[in-house]
Amino acid sequence: MNYMKSLLNNSLLKTALLLVSLTLSIGSSKIVQAGRNNLPFVVEQYGTAPDGSILQWARYTPAGRGPWPVVILVHGGGFRGGGLSSNDVAAQDLQAAGFLALSITYRLAPPGLIPGQPRTFNGRTTGIAAGPTADPTIHDQIDDVRAAIVAARTIRRSNGKVLGVGGSAGGSHVAFACLTGTPGADKLDAAVGLSGAYQFDDFEDDYQTPAKPNAGLGFRANVTNYCNVPDMNPSNTPALQSASPASQSSIDPNPMFLIASQQDPMPPHQITDMVEVLRVAGKTVTNWPETSDFQFVVISGDLHEFAYWTQVIAPNTEVKDAVIAFLNAHKG
Repeated sequence: MNYMKSLLNNSLLKTALLLVSLTLSIGSSKIVQAGRNNLPFVVEQYGTAPDGSILQWARYTPAGRGPWPVVILVHGGGFRGGGLSSNDVAAQDLQAAGFLALSITYRLAPPGLIPGQPRTFNGRTTGIAAGPTADPTIHDQIDDVRAAIVAARTIRRSNGKVLGVGGSAGGSHVAFACLTGTPGADKLDAAVGLSGAYQFDDFEDDYQTPAKPNAGLGFRANVTNYCNVPDMNPSNTPALQSASPASQSSIDPNPMFLIASQQDPMPPHQITDMVEVLRVAGKTVTNWPETSDFQFVVISGDLHEFAYWTQVIAPNTEVKDAVIAFLNAHKG
């Protein structure tokens, strides 16, 4: 966490401004046409992790002169996969809606999967979040997301608001960064979780869907890999809870919109666990289409995270429309 503290230092925020204002000189700054909206995006380095991992985002800048609210898109992939192009369609839609969209990379578990990331972490070749032989407060992926939030606040022509949209593992990370952190610095001003994982020790091993007969066991495998703990050992609970958004002991939630599908591969207790945490924290959580600062909806079907981005959920309304309306309500 030391590098996060240093990022919050004013002098280093100026350095972050320089980093995000300039594109990389090694070819990753090439402008690429984004497709159907005919707006360009550019890949930039938003930071370097303490282990040398190169942290990047694809920046989708809206037309016009701004200032714009920023939306950080955090990909899914079981904490072990995904990349800059995972949220391309959503990024373009947000760009067209007037948001400066940043689709970020972060360190993956196991290590060695993004540029510069060593193939071991504290001598391990498995997960990176926490574990019995490491400091359980080390959460490299959420640290990277927080670094992106800090860097995003320094972008010229932004309006100072930083919102988040994450799917699956990314849904976990935006929830974590919306519940905890320093307001106006490394904490999201609002977040949307699509099929997020929120309570890592709430296993539903027998959960299955027609498309994913081992969905519950898959959830267990992903979170225990991420936390570097044996997947059948009950003593894992402290490490799993340490990395779970819904288990944080001190939270001050900013607005959140939680979405899942009825037969989502993400076990259904995950969204209900997070809704209950918000209610215990004193927040009124409404069931969309009733809107509020804290809302949730379980939509029909069996799609997962960004796969249902364009699914129709009401007359003339797709998931993306509900998400954009929520973000518009909190963009400053």
